[in-house]
Amino acid sequence: MQKVQLYIEGTRVDLFKDETISLTQTIQNVKSIEKIFTDFSKSFTIPASKTNNKIFKHYYNFDIRGGFDGRKKVSAKIELNNVVFKEGKIKLEGVQLKKNKAYSYKITFFGNTVTLKDLLGEDKLFNLSSLNSYNYVYNSTNNLTKLQADPSSNDLVIPMITHTHRLGYDSSGAGGITDTENLYYVSSTPAEGLYWDQLKPALRVGAVIDAIESEYGLTFSSDFFSSFNSVYNNLFLWLHRKKGVPKPTGENIERLVDEFTTEAENTDTATEMINTNTLRVGNPSSDYITFQITITRTGTNPFVIVLYRNGIEFYRSSTITTTSVVLGLSDFSFDAGDIQIY
Repeated sequence: MQKVQLYIEGTRVDLFKDETISLTQTIQNVKSIEKIFTDFSKSFTIPASKTNNKIFKHYYNFDIRGGFDGRKKVSAKIELNNVVFKEGKIKLEGVQLKKNKAYSYKITFFGNTVTLKDLLGEDKLFNLSSLNSYNYVYNSTNNLTKLQADPSSNDLVIPMITHTHRLGYDSSGAGGITDTENLYYVSSTPAEGLYWDQLKPALRVGAVIDAIESEYGLTFSSDFFSSFNSVYNNLFLWLHRKKGVPKPTGENIERLVDEFTTEAENTDTATEMINTNTLRVGNPSSDYITFQITITRTGTNPFVIVLYRNGIEFYRSSTITTTSVVLGLSDFSFDAGDIQIY
């Protein structure tokens, strides 16, 4: 005769003599990873004995502070004739009262595989700290580099996929449909070509899997999750969580100021605008008597000015609400390099 013993967090549970525990081992839902190959039982009841009341901390009594948290599963194991049969979790479903007194607890047993959901919880990609090594400044220079990167040796690349505008090719010249990016480059005004902020990066799926293993101490089988599996290794996750231009935390849009006049008439000039968005500084700040940047706008929304030198931020203003602002050498110092304003 098989005798069943149930333990919750190391304490043996009192069972009804006639209670049946029906344990099922199956694939419940292949679309839900926490349920794949999970042992689970039909809900069953246990008496509200002194031992069980102690385990569940008199859950039926709402006046008890710091009592049992029914939202969380607790560790448990099932033994057959005092030999461990299954280990997993117990979830408290509810309490049955008779004559206003606790009579029984309704519980469900889950196999250990379900702990994957408990472990991951509601975490998102940004919770994987090891992925921070792929962070980069989102600008035209870096996007071009990642667009040209070899996906066979780079985990973070930029595919030729636009988030809003359509791609087209028209060698007849500038113009055409306004929502189409003409890949035939024309340097007229306005210039034709692929705008850099129409692109978003893609991260190798294998890098995400490796980050999950590292973050949560998991080990996945290498039968499929292997760099030698070319089908899997060539999978990339396009980082297109929201439509439109990528937005940093707080939903603020950081956009390059790309409307300056190119000034490169004097080859002896130490500082000059080499294009419509980049100021090339040839000497350190000690060589300058004065220098200023004037920003004038017609909008009314608060904004922040950010300066990058060679793609690295070196100045960030406080929130500005005026229509015009002037920055100069009293606000920041110059070192040689290419400076862009966002």
